[in-house]
Amino acid sequence: KLGLDYKTQSGNLFYGSISRGYRGNAFNAQGYFFPNELNVAKPETVTAAELGFKAQSPGRRLTINGAVFHYAYKNQQALDVNPNTLVQTLVNIGKSRILGGELELVVRAVEKVRINLGVGLLDTRIKTGQVSGVNLAGNELPNAPKVSVSAGVECDVMDTDAGRVTLGVNGSSVSKQYFEIFNTDR
Repeated sequence: KLGLDYKTQSGNLFYGSISRGYRGNAFNAQGYFFPNELNVAKPETVTAAELGFKAQSPGRRLTINGAVFHYAYKNQQALDVNPNTLVQTLVNIGKSRILGGELELVVRAVEKVRINLGVGLLDTRIKTGQVSGVNLAGNELPNAPKVSVSAGVECDVMDTDAGRVTLGVNGSSVSKQYFEIFNTDR
């Protein structure tokens, strides 16, 4: 991993990094019912790049964090579920990538009340890959909604030397996503 951090005099942080990751051969731990589910996937590698910042206003009334990132995979390991036989095997996807960004905002409306909002954006693509003779190029990666949003309010109702009690309500929503590599609408 190679990274660079820059902290301003006011304490705000700007950072960037590039790293290379490796996941060794994987054994299919989902192989419960059929002997042909017991298989091993090849190792995968990922090259990841990220740029971001973490900033606070004086008095910490406003906190804003953001990042953009790009992941490039080779031989990404994925689970393939055959809808006809329900056999689950591990497979390797030749090349895939994830582009994304996230932004988080926390506002301290008054001393004991915090309002938070988060937004995440993803664009995933399988660039090359075949499973069971089906070309996956152009498909989205599973479990990767294009948009995710969260929001909440927290209130400190008690703050003593023994601890703090906070009440809050939070919610989240995600856009459409696929749950397998064939991108079947469900």
